This record gives sequence, C-alpha cells and structure tokens, in this order.
Amino acid sequence: MATHALGPGQVWLGGTRKPQCNQVNACSPLLTFDWTDGSATGTEGFAFPPQEPNMMVSPIYGRQDCISVLTSPADGQPASYGYPHGVTDDKFCTQTLHMYACGKAAR
Repeated sequence: MATHALGPGQVWLGGTRKPQCNQVNACSPLLTFDWTDGSATGTEGFAFPPQEPNMMVSPIYGRQDCISVLTSPADGQPASYGYPHGVTDDKFCTQTLHMYACGKAAR
C-alpha cells in the first residue's frame, strides 16, 4: 500500500459489518465485514490490530459499521491511533474521510 505525505490518514473501503456481527466479539475480526459492491470477495488484506474491530458506539454517529485502512506518511511511521501502516479499522459510516478505494469486476 502506498504512503502519502499528508500525515496519518484513512482510506474508505467498500465493506460493512455483517448483521450477525452486531456485538463485540460476536464474529472473528476477519469475518466481521462483507464487501458492498458484489465484485470483491474474501478477507485477504484485512489486518486488524489486536483490539479491533471494537465496534464503538456513539450517541451522535451510531455504531462503527464501516471499514477503513489506516495509512502513514512514510514507512516506519505510525498511522492513526499509533497503529501500523496498512491495518484495517472499523469506522462510523458517517465519518468524513478524504480517500477511498474502489474496485471493479474483471472482464
């Protein structure tokens, strides 16, 4: 995954929490999210830190039901929250992130 020069960042991925994973530890981290576009499958690339996904709940934003990848400005520098570059994290779906990754089915 590429780094960027703007400081720690986050990249939206097209995944949402599975309905059966609506409580902390109800599902293993790699089986907590489904891809939303129908073209991506599997869990390769999901790499949660030990305490994630933690499914935080906010009275304003609701539950962390979406997923992002955390990025750092350079190799060896921490990403957001002190996590390593390239790990995945659950997010509030209403958060504003300025980067996103899209996929397209192969022909």
